[in-house]
Amino acid sequence: MLRKMKEEEWDELESRCVSTIRLFITDNIINNVNNVDSAPELWERMEKLYLGKGLQTKLNLKQDVYMLKMEEGANLVEHLNVFKGLLAQLTRVEVKVEEEDQALLLLTSFPNSYENIITTILYGKDILRLKT
Repeated sequence: MLRKMKEEEWDELESRCVSTIRLFITDNIINNVNNVDSAPELWERMEKLYLGKGLQTKLNLKQDVYMLKMEEGANLVEHLNVFKGLLAQLTRVEVKVEEEDQALLLLTSFPNSYENIITTILYGKDILRLKT
């Protein structure tokens, strides 16, 4: 037999649902949905932002790529995974990022402590390629 849920129980269940969804949202996306407390609204906002191929989606993804910055002392592999994930999302919405631009965007996302490595990579090069 189906019992009717009390409003407090429903609110608690929805709060858990929102928390669970937020656990699976990457840091670069969470800021776009941080102020949403309703599960249906959260899901709808994410669909609008990341499922469609509209200008708003393209703008959000490009902002995420251009503003991506690796924290000092952060895990390089994790940073590369986030970067590759953003590029994959851009490809899904039919945004082409040239290979050299990908490499330059990645290099600019590194912290200042990587400055010598970046200089070494760029020294004497006319073309830069990103091998993934």
